[in-house]
Amino acid sequence: MIKNIVEADEILELLKSIDRISASEIAYKLSCSPRGVIKILLVLESFNHVRQLNGYWYYEPRYITKLTSSNVTDLITLWGPLSVSEITTLLRFTHSEVKEKIRGAVSRKMLERDSQGKYHLTDAVHAPRAS
Repeated sequence: MIKNIVEADEILELLKSIDRISASEIAYKLSCSPRGVIKILLVLESFNHVRQLNGYWYYEPRYITKLTSSNVTDLITLWGPLSVSEITTLLRFTHSEVKEKIRGAVSRKMLERDSQGKYHLTDAVHAPRAS
């Protein structure tokens, strides 16, 4: 997981420095697999950090202007258990903003912290909803 977070950050930095680039070019420049790069780009796109047009990827500043607990739980749903610093890296909000939303999600029993300091969805969130 850490390697993917680092790669996501490297991809964002590369996209900031280059006007447009294909996923295969990103993979070549960062010595990553094209499949892994595309997976990361799709997650970054879901959080409006990047966009794709005609086979090229572009950096776009986030459109998420206000962080919510839902943003954090959505990210954990996509990536699996994450630490506060990993969430901060991916969502591009401050450590204190992320910590505040995590505290809220923990108090509502949406998230819990494991022994390694990573947050994951609780069983209550995973449980099927009654119809």
